[in-house]
Amino acid sequence: MSEINFLLRDKNRRKFFFKCILIGLPVLISLALLINYMEDSSAAKGTPNDKGGMDYYFRDAVTETAPDVLCKLIPMYPNGKITYYNFSTDQTDNPAGDLFLFTADSFEKVKAFYQEKGKIVDDGTDTFVCDIGGKKITLSKFTTKEDDPVQGENKINISF
Repeated sequence: MSEINFLLRDKNRRKFFFKCILIGLPVLISLALLINYMEDSSAAKGTPNDKGGMDYYFRDAVTETAPDVLCKLIPMYPNGKITYYNFSTDQTDNPAGDLFLFTADSFEKVKAFYQEKGKIVDDGTDTFVCDIGGKKITLSKFTTKEDDPVQGENKINISF
């Protein structure tokens, strides 16, 4: 308490104290936002993991592309917007994880696209499993929630 009394003892010290707060607070907030943005960007580009591969994470925004390591395995749906992905690779760049895709197209149209790309393992109403390049890919139809960044479109989870 004596430290605050020292800073607020007279008018000049109070002015100096409040000027420091007015200048320092926006700088601290800006730095925190910048660091958060940079961490999110680096996670989307990949960070090394303990398997000798990389971890990839992207959320709370909309993109039409995914990292190349994923695009080599799973062809990206042309009319889709990705709002989330979280996957890891090992030393051989074999990815495992999932992503959420939003599209104005029907689930049947998305299934038809992936049926052309691989062998059908299981075909259900709201779930579709296929084998693309030796990797099992599962497409599941989800319902859109209020906090999703894209509204009014079909939400599809692709697990691999």
